[in-house]
Amino acid sequence: MLIVLVIALLAAIGLAWLVTRSITRPVAELGTRLRSLNDHCLQGLGDGLHAIADGDLTVAVQPVTTPVEVRSKDELGQLSGTFNQMLTKAQGGLQATTTCAGSSPC
Repeated sequence: MLIVLVIALLAAIGLAWLVTRSITRPVAELGTRLRSLNDHCLQGLGDGLHAIADGDLTVAVQPVTTPVEVRSKDELGQLSGTFNQMLTKAQGGLQATTTCAGSSPC
């Protein structure tokens, strides 16, 4: 009886570890990408737009954030898909800012 209890306890611990990891890993990856989007892409977009508003058309910004791989259709998968859509829009703004900086008038 004690052996069965120990095996069941170890199986429960292993299952809990797998479930926890399957949730925390995508959340951590999404958090990393969100910080990159904020710190690099959106910051560069804001800096580029401020430079254009000040008449400086020489500032070029490059996107550095990569999309998140959508692995599921659950809430985390939907959130990852929404992040990828936001990233596409932000990178479109970066491209437009760089194009505007490279041409005159914008």
